[in-house]
Amino acid sequence: MITNRQPRPICAAIVVSYEPDPTLLRINLLRIASQVDKIFLVDNSTKFCANDFCTDINLPHLYCIPLSENQGVASALNRGICAAAAYDVNFILLLDQDSECSPSLINDLLDAYQRLFEQNVPISAIGARSIDRTTNQVSSPLTFGLLGTRARQCQKDCVVPVDFLISSGSLISMDTIELVGGMREHLFIDHVDTEWILRAKSKGLQAYMACDAYIVHAIGERRKRVWAGRWRNAPLHKPFRYYYVYRNYLLLSKERYIPTKWKVMEFFRLIQMLVFIIFFGDDREESFKFIVRGIADGLAGRSGRLATH
Repeated sequence: MITNRQPRPICAAIVVSYEPDPTLLRINLLRIASQVDKIFLVDNSTKFCANDFCTDINLPHLYCIPLSENQGVASALNRGICAAAAYDVNFILLLDQDSECSPSLINDLLDAYQRLFEQNVPISAIGARSIDRTTNQVSSPLTFGLLGTRARQCQKDCVVPVDFLISSGSLISMDTIELVGGMREHLFIDHVDTEWILRAKSKGLQAYMACDAYIVHAIGERRKRVWAGRWRNAPLHKPFRYYYVYRNYLLLSKERYIPTKWKVMEFFRLIQMLVFIIFFGDDREESFKFIVRGIADGLAGRSGRLATH
């Protein structure tokens, strides 16, 4: 919470990594280091030695939390949140290992939060706009429609209500975490951010995008340029990721607090994704196997980490 007695809240960045590129991770940590009071690097790797990396980079307010195995994004975020709470942090900034922060990111997000706070607006999270590292395309504020997301205009000095934010680049107050709760670890990876935003929405809290705040971010492991009515740079994932995308959709569809509009919109998006994989995917057979398994496990209510991954 921002008050007149504390004009500059204590902020911590929680960076989740999994077998990262050490050079890029170093660059990204150094870019955020001067903007926050503490950094918690939570590492899901089995090969990357996070402790040695943290010792080598030698940042006085960097705390390394190696998990020694891939426990999933949700679990890693929760570990970081618990660590931040022990230091009486007011705000947390969630970041992926490959997210490059603008020099004024924290100030831009805090300024946006302050403006809404002064209007007594209930806030879940304030997110930054993301610039795709491959295409340089800048994200827009998104709301849900029955057949897909709808982009809203984002003008300078504006803070726009949204229905969805990616976790990376999102600023959340610890008061909000206490009210809403942490991330749902049974989802493991995909839809973790969506579920949290929608759960917060069910409690009367609204998510926003700060139009002046930016991160550079990669969407998907890679992209493929295809023609589907127009040229598109479609994100592609490793085949196992589709298991979580389809399974977690079915798990969330059973939750009463998840709005029907999202369930319908996401259903059509997953059909489009399947068609895209069939016609343009590089690992079609493998991806299809993971999709079928994800649907089966989702219908059966199975959650957590996929045993073979």
